[in-house]
Amino acid sequence: MPLTSPQLATVKQLFAFGIGEEEELELSPNILLVTAIHVSVCTAQTRTVRLVMHSPTWAELYLLLANRPACELSRETNKTMGRRRIEWTPELIKRRIAEGRGQGEGPNYAPWHRVQDFPSLGRVHRIFGWKARRVHHLLSDLELKVFLHFQWPLSVKDQREQFALLPLEETLEIARDMGVRHPADPRTKCPVVMSTDLVLTIDQGRKMTLHPCTVKYYQALDNPRTREKLEIERRYWAAPIRNSKLKIYTERQVSDEFVKNMLWVYPCYWLTDLYPLTGPDVERIATLLTHMALSDNLPIRKITQRCDRILRLDAGTSLAVVRHLVANRFWEVDVSKRIRTNECLILLNPPRKILYDVGRLVA
Repeated sequence: MPLTSPQLATVKQLFAFGIGEEEELELSPNILLVTAIHVSVCTAQTRTVRLVMHSPTWAELYLLLANRPACELSRETNKTMGRRRIEWTPELIKRRIAEGRGQGEGPNYAPWHRVQDFPSLGRVHRIFGWKARRVHHLLSDLELKVFLHFQWPLSVKDQREQFALLPLEETLEIARDMGVRHPADPRTKCPVVMSTDLVLTIDQGRKMTLHPCTVKYYQALDNPRTREKLEIERRYWAAPIRNSKLKIYTERQVSDEFVKNMLWVYPCYWLTDLYPLTGPDVERIATLLTHMALSDNLPIRKITQRCDRILRLDAGTSLAVVRHLVANRFWEVDVSKRIRTNECLILLNPPRKILYDVGRLVA
């Protein structure tokens, strides 16, 4: 869809912030109405980009194919959304269970809570998962960090967020045995279904096992009421029918350097994220990039700029391919150390010769 002159001028100004970076940008209402645009400017590559509206005055710019989910790596602020707070009743709980909330696996899983269920929670995230190939609903920055932490290990096959602790009667009984109050809606006084922030399905060779994880900021663990609810949750998972150990993850268990690396490569994981490049295009670019990375002791930025010039690509194309290669482990690097474009990238193992097989969507 072509841009009008005022829109193109605004987009040119936005690109000055740096293409491919997560930036919060203030846009005019007219620009917010543009769902997909094609733009070619001197500081960026010709690329399909999507503007995603998060609140009446804020949006983010992403290098996404027009038909990809608008929620990929999106950040939202719910404070101005104007949604009503959910009032829990037995009928609503029954309806959600009937809808399949908190049930299913992989792409068919539906979280018990979604970001739109909380009108004033603060910053929340919806992100398209590599493993489950669906949108994940994460209710805090820390949940996003833990989610990204477990997107990387190959042994983790699935991540189910906001996992409902059903049946409700079981957690009610646990609370009674402990002599503590079960969580309830403050308005209706109806007991609410508790949930675990993240449940991992891990391949341990001979069998798949479930690993429940609760995500809390370290300071919140000092709250007596928080500890009571965590104990209810722990006992639920420790029951003989599940025999699982609840693990607590705080900001101390997640590396900020690793998370920043994941945020850098995440938008370039899928081949469609590199549109209009095709598999053979990426193969050709990757071959030259790999040769240069192994033979030249140069920063990533220098290598990708040289590759763009040699292959006559739009500026930034080779850098996007580098992010794609790292995300798909074609280039094996130490992701625990911050990847910086002004530094050399050390490849741990020789890359395999074939990047794309026939019919594969990702490397």
